[in-house]
Amino acid sequence: MIKVYENIYVGGARAKGLLKISEYSLVCVSSKIHYQLHGWTKGFSYQNNPCYLTCPKDGFLSVNWVDAAARFYNWQGKGVATFIEVLDFIDEELKKGKKMYIYCDQGISRSPSVALLYLAKRLHIIPDTSFEEARENFLLLYPMYSPGGIADFIKENWEVIK
Repeated sequence: MIKVYENIYVGGARAKGLLKISEYSLVCVSSKIHYQLHGWTKGFSYQNNPCYLTCPKDGFLSVNWVDAAARFYNWQGKGVATFIEVLDFIDEELKKGKKMYIYCDQGISRSPSVALLYLAKRLHIIPDTSFEEARENFLLLYPMYSPGGIADFIKENWEVIK
């Protein structure tokens, strides 16, 4: 778990156990964990469930994202809207005075990508002119950042994710 800005932390699922949950709001961007939370088994049989893609609950937002090609972040054409929903959730929870922990399975690709977007698009503490410039600056805060397909989706949609 690494602090990337005041009250904003990023990492993997293992660090979640170290948190005093009452102090933190959580954003989980992992399909594996999302399925576990709902007691689902793998497969698309749950795709009509209203919580299939995102599920917000009292200081916790779970997002069903796999670390895969860019097209997987645009489930049913909701890709940009999902990113904006995540950034809005972070805004709301930080305004409540909570610390924010953004995590995925390993803390290398998805969760730091969300943090990068938040720091660039909402806080403007790293450049928001392009993904490449934001990434270069974010690496100074989070050196192990190594995004997969999520980076391609973000690059393709950089101008519309706000």
